[in-house]
Parts: sequence; structure tokens; C-alpha cells
Amino acid sequence: MAIFNLRSEGEFVDLYAMVYPSAPHFTASQTGYFHRPGTDPTLPSVVMLHGLFGKLTNFEPVVPHIAPQVDVWIPKLPLYTLSDGTDSIEGLSTWLSHWLQINGIDSAVLLGNSLGGHIALDCAIRGNKTVHGLILVGSSGLFDAGFGDSIPRRFDREYIHDKASEAFHEYDVDNEMVEEIHDIITNRPMLGKLVRLARSARHANIEPLLSQIDVPTCIIWGENDRITPPHVAKKFHTMINDSELHWIANCGHVPMLEQPLGFAQILNDFILGLNKPSITYNQPIQSTL
Repeated sequence: MAIFNLRSEGEFVDLYAMVYPSAPHFTASQTGYFHRPGTDPTLPSVVMLHGLFGKLTNFEPVVPHIAPQVDVWIPKLPLYTLSDGTDSIEGLSTWLSHWLQINGIDSAVLLGNSLGGHIALDCAIRGNKTVHGLILVGSSGLFDAGFGDSIPRRFDREYIHDKASEAFHEYDVDNEMVEEIHDIITNRPMLGKLVRLARSARHANIEPLLSQIDVPTCIIWGENDRITPPHVAKKFHTMINDSELHWIANCGHVPMLEQPLGFAQILNDFILGLNKPSITYNQPIQSTL
């Protein structure tokens, strides 16, 4: 049984529009989120951000294994519903900052997978005072080998299955996932948003800005990631001062789905350790590469 229950979308839209009338426009279909309260209010909340073809339930396998002390939020990002001109990394980062405020989250560790990592990085680089830590998981921002920034020429399901499978090491891409992607790329308005977001991610290379990140950062990477290969994780680790790097074996681009237990263990150790005396970072952990 799915554990995800969404707050009333209409209620959220009305409140958001009232408090932030000039914020990026969006529709009710993208305002849902999941929240699991934690038992330790001294810990920062963990806000999980999915990727370009992702959704809230990408994190469902890992949530039951996150320590009960940790407050967990998973917003549904408005990837396909931001107004033209704000459908970019900067626009999504602005949307997230507003979303954190309106939900009363004043201390957060942003956990981002793929495009979600890029958004988290942008928030931190812009000096959002709510961000007290980062967890990067197959993050874009330096390099990725996804669908790219051009419109796919083939919409047949076999092609979609093969492309989606590249994100995983040993994970079965089922018909439901194929159909969800097919529905997106055969919908011209949605596809247009996707292409613009992909271009924004590719053009918004943040390498020169990584030295500005001044919060503890945990980098979790699949050893077999073909979308953002291992050298990308090593570069993030080298360029972010207060960072630690963890590898997950037999894992591709989406560790939350492929290795939820190992992923949760690293997450728990990092979050629960934030209130402990600082340790020496910038040392690869369990690296075999």
C-alpha cells in the first residue's frame, strides 16, 4: 500500500497565491507533497527533490527506513506547469524557496536526485538561509548524459524503455514507467517544458560557483551510474569544501529505488550526525573507484 497522502491541493494553491502573489505561476495539479513528521525538532528537516522524469514515489522505498527522528518532506516539483520564462533551474529554485517558507521549514537539508540536486545546489549557492545541508544523488550541474536538450525523435515504447533503463543498473523498468514517460513526451506543452528545463540544466553549469557552498554536503552516488558517471561525483567532492563522498555498489542513477536500505543508512548517519561535533570531511568514504 502506498504511504503517500497529499494535502488538499486547492487549499495549498489558495494559500500560496495569497502569500506570494508575484511568485511563479502554477496550477493545482503540481502542488501535492508528502510529509512525515520527525520526533527530534533539533534536527533539520529533509526535503527530497526528484528529477526530470521523477515523482514523489521515487522516494517511497527509502522513507520507511529513515530514522524516526527525521522530519521528511517531499514536494511535487512543478516541472511542467511553471509559466514560460520561469521554467528553468533558477525558476524552480525560486519556487522551492517560497515553498519552504510557506510550509514553515526554517532549517532544511535539501536532498536532490538528478535535476533535483541541481535545484538544491542553486538554492545553496544563492545563500538561502534555510539550507543547512545538502545531499546530492546523481546530481546534474556539472555533466549528465540524459535525454539531452533536443526533442527525442522516437516516441515508440521500446525506445523509451531502453533509454529509461540506462538510468538503472539492475532495476526492472516496468510498463507503468514507460507509459508515464510516453505520456509526457507525446504531450507537446509538457515536452516543451521538459526541453527548456533540460537546456537550462545543461547551460547552468555551476562548477565556478561550487566553492561558495558553505554547508555540510553528503554526496551519494551509484558506482554504475551512466547518466552522471562516477567522475562527476569525484568532481563535486573535490570542489565542495565541507563534503563527504559515499559510493553504493551495484547501483545506477536512482539509488533510492535500487538500493533503498544502503541509501537510508548513509542518509541517517549524515543527518543524525549534524548535531554532533564536526568531523574532517573531504575524505572519500568506502570508495572503490
